[in-house]
Amino acid sequence: MSGLLGYVPIVGRLIGTQAAQRIDLPPAKVYDIETLEDHSGRSLKHLIRANHSNYALLYGNAFEHENNLSALLVSAYMMGANNVQLHALYDEFAKVLGTWEAAPSEMIDDDWQDFYGDRRYQRAYVDFFEDALVMKFNYDWRRLLSVYLFEGPKPLVYGLVGCSGNPLIQLACAYQVGSKELAAEALALAGSQYGFISKYVSNESYAKSSANSSDSIAEILRRLNQDERFNHIFTAAAPNKMAWLLKNHEDLMLEYWNAWTLTEPAKQFRESQELVVALLVATAKRGTRTFCKEFAHLVATNNAVRVLVQFLPKEYHVCLLRAWWMLALSVYVTMLRPEIIEDYAEPAELKGRDWAFVENMAVESALCTDAAFVTTLRAVRDIAQTWGDAGERLLLAAVIFAEEFSGWSN
Repeated sequence: MSGLLGYVPIVGRLIGTQAAQRIDLPPAKVYDIETLEDHSGRSLKHLIRANHSNYALLYGNAFEHENNLSALLVSAYMMGANNVQLHALYDEFAKVLGTWEAAPSEMIDDDWQDFYGDRRYQRAYVDFFEDALVMKFNYDWRRLLSVYLFEGPKPLVYGLVGCSGNPLIQLACAYQVGSKELAAEALALAGSQYGFISKYVSNESYAKSSANSSDSIAEILRRLNQDERFNHIFTAAAPNKMAWLLKNHEDLMLEYWNAWTLTEPAKQFRESQELVVALLVATAKRGTRTFCKEFAHLVATNNAVRVLVQFLPKEYHVCLLRAWWMLALSVYVTMLRPEIIEDYAEPAELKGRDWAFVENMAVESALCTDAAFVTTLRAVRDIAQTWGDAGERLLLAAVIFAEEFSGWSN
């Protein structure tokens, strides 16, 4: 089996000189789920294992639904949920989940990459990685990840965005709480959902200089908002047509994807984090109490990238960010390219509320069983903790989202 070091140089050849740029950030807070002594921490460990054993990662007739229970539990724990609340979340959320189904066949070392993108093999992927964890790595899940993320002709790291970014979130959760179950699940999700974005970050032919380059993601999205060439691609929001969009309008999408020039990755990553929060809140119609779920997911996946750059080799930092950028562009276009008005609210709306209010809403409101709601609030708080929030714009966004959210607009 080839190890990590044998594959790192590929990245430089595939995605150019930007690949060697490190995104240096303050360390994200991490926990060791195996040694947590508080009652809530022990409950988190047991509930993650119960979900891992009992419920499939993907379910539905076409495996179109995703099991986000572990991400919900991790986020709720980090927002202060107690053991009673965690068990209540598990019991309620599990009502809609699907149980495991046998895969068409097992997989072995020689063919595990042959089943990429086939969701029917999710169980086989979990079994394959768990067997490797025991027999090859003596339960060292970090070594498991360091090999299977980066080995083979199609490394799984290129599939972490998948079709929606869920493997990113699962892997970030695995690292943050030190869970071998979540590590195996993240690899299985990346394999089962290995999707249309992977080819753009694994093949250097797609990375080209752009005549309209900019180091500002906000500027690029402003141009995209006004680009009339996109006006007739979609007449209604079409979040399930991202693959179709890239297949049928690839040149247009690549023009904007390559326009983002990463000269100061950490600074530009900060802009992306703050902008995607504004995208979620500023594009919601105040008073309707509904928000775009796809934009919320961009906040969560962007923050997952923030966690992962702490653990992955520097050669993959920009690769991961560019994969997320293609996801963000695809979501933005399929959701009809709304204008982002950054001054969407006045600081006076805070009315003295702070992050404790946000955390309380995440774990005690009537919507605390909505995984996207809780993970988004946690992500916004974490973004504020990473960079600081001197003007309290992130707190304002979190308060508005927490207070006004009653459902999704799509």
